[in-house]
Amino acid sequence: MSGHPEETDGTARFNVTSDWPDHQTMNNSCASAKGFTLVELAITVVIVGILAAIALPNFTDYVRKGRRADAFDAMAHVQQEQERYRSNNLTYAGSLADLRTTNLSQAGHYTLSLSEVSSFGYTLTVAPVEGGKQAADTACKEFKLVIFKASSKRTATSDTCLPK
Repeated sequence: MSGHPEETDGTARFNVTSDWPDHQTMNNSCASAKGFTLVELAITVVIVGILAAIALPNFTDYVRKGRRADAFDAMAHVQQEQERYRSNNLTYAGSLADLRTTNLSQAGHYTLSLSEVSSFGYTLTVAPVEGGKQAADTACKEFKLVIFKASSKRTATSDTCLPK
């Protein structure tokens, strides 16, 4: 605060002025200095929405492709167990129970089934669990491993489903 004396009728009066801005000046400067307008906020929300609309389908597609590894892991596991079983029994196991394994992949995304079992080979079919997270993977509905006379062949609904 600063002040200076004024003499009008012989008595000293002080005119007190403040270094602080007055109430009107404070209201005007604070209103324009900070914060976002509703239009700025709406534009930001729209931009984030557009980015999410682009990114979310790509993300779910990558996750779906990543879960396919569970199918290939299950195929490799059953193939190893079948070879171990055959080395002791001169034939392949007729069921997954004979291999002491379940009909679900390790992460539980796929069901496994054996068919066409003989002493020469077998067919392992791997399919997404109905109603499961991989059921929406329409591109890769089924994987097969066919073992016959010391040769193996992997097939899938689409060639793009198989690892290179």
